Amino acid sequence: MSYALNNQPGVSEATRARVLKVAAELEWVPNRAARQLSAERRVDGVIVVDPRVADPRIPLLRKLGLPAVLVGDPALADGMPCVWTDGTAAMNAALDLMAVAGLSVVQGQGLHTPADVTLVAWDDSTLCRITHPTLTALSHNIVGYRAEVTRRLLDLLDGATPQAHLYSTPLLIIRDASGPPA
Repeated sequence: MSYALNNQPGVSEATRARVLKVAAELEWVPNRAARQLSAERRVDGVIVVDPRVADPRIPLLRKLGLPAVLVGDPALADGMPCVWTDGTAAMNAALDLMAVAGLSVVQGQGLHTPADVTLVAWDDSTLCRITHPTLTALSHNIVGYRAEVTRRLLDLLDGATPQAHLYSTPLLIIRDASGPPA
């Protein structure tokens, strides 16, 4: 798509015309900051993922004076603008595969969900819908989440005052494995 929009070789005229038509219909305009990043091949800002306690990247970014947005636990942000997903109370598995393993352990101990344990998976993958009982899950708007992180960084690059934190709340998809304990 980038090649078509920037009139680069390697795109058929028919494809280029379709891309330009859709761009016009959507009233798409190039983002100045994104175009600069691409054209100049320099780092103007950073998105920090998978932060850790006492993460050395955070003070380094401050020292370098680079605008940055942290994706993760706001307790680790040390004042850096942050986007994260609000969690939920229950046995909350970081990956759906871990939730399925947790379900297996619960059942192996002779316990039942949700009577004895409530399970909540993180990503709402197909695994959540094929287990027995089916797993309750947090459904994240991943595209929207990534767009928000990117928007925060571009705002910083445009000189906006950083906001300390922003909640991005997932949708809770309630299925058979959740409910009040007996």
